[in-house]
Amino acid sequence: MIKKPKQIAALASLIVVAVFVATTASTAQEGHSARAVEAPDATSDGIFAEFYALEYSVSFAEAQRRLDRMADLQQVLAEIREFESERLAGWGIEHREGFGGWVSLTGAEPAGLDAVSVAALHEDVNIQVGAKHRLSELLEAQRSLSKALFAARHPVSGDGAVGVSDAAEPSTPGSVGAARSPGVGSALPEVVTFLDTDMTNNAIAVGIDPALASPIGPLGSISELTFDQGAEVVADLIKPEIQVAFTIEDGRDVGDTSGSVLKTKLFNGGVAFGGCTSGFTVQSIPNPPTYEIFYGVLTAGHCGTRGPAETISRWMNGVRLPFVYGYAGPSADAQWHRIPLPKQGTYEVQNEFVCRNAGGYPNPFCKVTGKIARTGIRPATRYIQGDFVCHTGKESGMSCGEVISVTFQPMVGEPCFAASGREVPCEDTFVRMVGTYLRGCDGDSGGPVFRNGTAYGIFKGGNNADDCLSGSKRVFFSAIAEVEAFLGVQVLTSSVTLRPK
Repeated sequence: MIKKPKQIAALASLIVVAVFVATTASTAQEGHSARAVEAPDATSDGIFAEFYALEYSVSFAEAQRRLDRMADLQQVLAEIREFESERLAGWGIEHREGFGGWVSLTGAEPAGLDAVSVAALHEDVNIQVGAKHRLSELLEAQRSLSKALFAARHPVSGDGAVGVSDAAEPSTPGSVGAARSPGVGSALPEVVTFLDTDMTNNAIAVGIDPALASPIGPLGSISELTFDQGAEVVADLIKPEIQVAFTIEDGRDVGDTSGSVLKTKLFNGGVAFGGCTSGFTVQSIPNPPTYEIFYGVLTAGHCGTRGPAETISRWMNGVRLPFVYGYAGPSADAQWHRIPLPKQGTYEVQNEFVCRNAGGYPNPFCKVTGKIARTGIRPATRYIQGDFVCHTGKESGMSCGEVISVTFQPMVGEPCFAASGREVPCEDTFVRMVGTYLRGCDGDSGGPVFRNGTAYGIFKGGNNADDCLSGSKRVFFSAIAEVEAFLGVQVLTSSVTLRPK
């Protein structure tokens, strides 16, 4: 699990106001996934219950109950957040100390009657008050710090071609200004590997790797210090730059999990796709004047060598799939390749992906039956914070973990690019997950992230990427809605047959 070696700012204590009643109401979740393909020896969702039971040390029956409850619980939390949007500090789902959802609010006043009434209908929901910072404050501080770090790492050139020029001065409390001294400005970007919003602790999470510090840079010999010693040094540098609570987290060895570019035959999502892993099958959004629809396969945008100028084709089932569009963009790391029409016979573009490890399951595939957004336009739209999800990589196989953040912001590894090819800051739109048995390594990039038949996103990266066997990984992925918007595609939820013209 993620190590939090040092709590830098004193966080406001949370006063838990729990409301319990005997009955539990359930709300139908729009777009909730249906059953995927069933293997003869297990139901399609049985494997996920097995992983959940192993992760949280509960019985299979209890794991199944919790997974069945998850969608309705997310909807309840969304309704409470909508009522208390002005005071919202965070939310989540507790899995280890019992099971239930929580919403955290700022201030000491009890929640409003509408929110309390919703919570009173569900014995596994509680509302917490006493948080110091609104979620909007934390996000503003995270984004401002990101701009300041990026500007320090990429100074604006004379022609403005590199870096950003609008991250100079804080305008409101909770903002972060540009570095106040040459030492701070050039030192922090060396060691900060990611930023995130920690809703559980009501703080900004700053991931660091002291070993990245240059021995002749402003931080000097910090690379020779222990992690805790390095955390103290970095914390002292950050304190003047940020006006909200923050924690220092272990950000060592974090980056994208790409691989070498290889020609290989592919048949389904979740398998080898060049040096990376194939994701879900997709279709283009029809546009005028022809409204023609094309079909293809997803993978990670950084799985290539030329960024936005990439043109390399990949192979599936002996067929060359031309590159269409994509790169490591600021909001999503994705690309897609078109499946051409056959010259003879037919091509089956299936909405299937590998969702089980080989052995023990005669059918390792699941069908995509739906998708879920990281966030939503409507306040009550379900979010995925706290969900238990899985991913498949060609090297590490299938493993699962808990979504702990929907505002993750990578700072090192493969950079993010604008369409022009200019390096830009990655946005806080990536999703982070952790798990005792969660694996991930080089070659897994682009693989599907899912639960049952619901598409959550495609894999981007994580820590300790050269180790494919160990668990307790911290990984992150591009959310599926951001991928679709970035590429102009839609994930297939039914199979399509392509025939010659």
